[in-house]
Amino acid sequence: MAWVMEQSVEAGITTGSTITLTSWTPVAGEIVVIGLAQRNESIAPSVAGNGQTWTQIMDIDNVQGQNGIVMWANVISSPSTGSIEVTITGNTLPATAIAARFSFSGSTLAIGANASDDGPATDDDDMLVAITTTLADSLIVAFGTHRSSTFTVPAGQDTIDINNSYGSGGDVTTSSMWSDVATSVTSYTMGGLNDLGSVNDWVIGAIELKQAAPSTAVPNALMMMGVGV
Repeated sequence: MAWVMEQSVEAGITTGSTITLTSWTPVAGEIVVIGLAQRNESIAPSVAGNGQTWTQIMDIDNVQGQNGIVMWANVISSPSTGSIEVTITGNTLPATAIAARFSFSGSTLAIGANASDDGPATDDDDMLVAITTTLADSLIVAFGTHRSSTFTVPAGQDTIDINNSYGSGGDVTTSSMWSDVATSVTSYTMGGLNDLGSVNDWVIGAIELKQAAPSTAVPNALMMMGVGV
């Protein structure tokens, strides 16, 4: 058994308040991760679609005030076919969103740890973040915005959807999403040194997807015998 990235969808705008992703058909039990990159990080967005109430995991603004990301993640329950729509009320600058859905055959899934970095005080080309996992064989999904720099997925990590750019000049907004399997419980670095093609401002976040912890309930027969676990 292994993690499967079932599908990813992406869309963006150069101005306006609504991003509508391509319609898809998620399956109950999958995990969906959504990442939004926005040039105007001062606007709090919302997301709707697929019959879900989406759980926001993080909203991280660049330390220089240049951009920001928001990430949501849900274990899908009773989904409907359709589009995910991200609303950024009052926005007039470029923004881009990616959604991806994941499965792990035969397993009930859960959301684990998360980590983020609001970028460098002085532009650099090292978009990365360390995340400590909580369960072996988890999948780490990373999402970043890196304005006009081109992102290269580090060796050993897997591309989901990268270098989606909207806008022009200083207002270019770019998004990338990628993943890595964490084989043990430890600290993993998503992204890496010199993974951007030029120095720039950036923001990155990472979320751990994992198999749900097994039940620790004591079987009735054992309880009657006075046996614990």
